[in-house]
Amino acid sequence: MRRPLIKRYFITGLLIWVPLAITAWVLVLIVGTMDQSLRLLPEAIHPRTVLGFDIPGVGAILTLLIIFLTGLLAANFIGQRLVAWWELLLARIPVVNSIYHSVKQVSDTLFSSSGNAFRKALLIEYPRRGSWTIAFLTGQPGGEVLRHLDGEHVSVYVPTTPNPTSGFFLMLPRTEVIELDMSVDTALKYVISMGVVAPPLRPQTARASSRP
Repeated sequence: MRRPLIKRYFITGLLIWVPLAITAWVLVLIVGTMDQSLRLLPEAIHPRTVLGFDIPGVGAILTLLIIFLTGLLAANFIGQRLVAWWELLLARIPVVNSIYHSVKQVSDTLFSSSGNAFRKALLIEYPRRGSWTIAFLTGQPGGEVLRHLDGEHVSVYVPTTPNPTSGFFLMLPRTEVIELDMSVDTALKYVISMGVVAPPLRPQTARASSRP
């Protein structure tokens, strides 16, 4: 068998197994993390005590059940009062107060049914002139920041690749960002794939480029 043929078969096998292996690794990591919730159970009813061995995934089910019951409880009047009391209690703790409310604002934006954390996919020059990258529109600067900015600016998030959960927050002049004619999901795939999975080219609209 010729060497080019062997190389082609090997690469074909990699293209099949690498995505499966990474997907399995991520799932195992998520389930393993969620299984830590079993520590909340008394030792007497722990699966290891009752059955004599661990069952992977039981903790994940328990975690989802806790999240569901928490949402069910918080949806009624009594639950809302308890949540308000809990937040009032946290507000009295100096360091915890700032961390909790910052994280809560972000989570409310990300997971709210009416929220829109990443509003548009953008093209910006970063980290220097002539170097371009994908970014996402997150809003507009506000508060004290506005007093120090000349002209209209937008807030953008520049994700890192292949892990878009880390990145950089920038405030750029509105005239220096280009709105892309692609969905946020498509842009995220483009970033995660490190540019390998290029988005399909849509029919050119009346405008060659647009500004948000």
